[in-house]
Amino acid sequence: VLDSSPIDPCFVGETLVAMADGSFTRIDQVEVGSIVKTLEGEATVLRWFDQGVKDVLELDFGETKIVCTPNHKIRTTSGWVEAQHLTAEHEVVGL
Repeated sequence: VLDSSPIDPCFVGETLVAMADGSFTRIDQVEVGSIVKTLEGEATVLRWFDQGVKDVLELDFGETKIVCTPNHKIRTTSGWVEAQHLTAEHEVVGL
């Protein structure tokens, strides 16, 4: 989680995270101190939170699927939108 992160970090453990070295690691295996890729460049993981068991939904973008909590904010060209409120009119950034 970045200090300035506007998101509620609620992805399932199997979610893959892009690492700075070009590899991918399950989000539940990323450690504090790891360097990950973000939309703004590379960043060091400062901390992470185990959110426990929550309801999730699956967003299907064709070749890419995201499983997250309904209130997880997704970055779009019109700003951050909760996953549960995404519509076909939203253009998601960074998939």
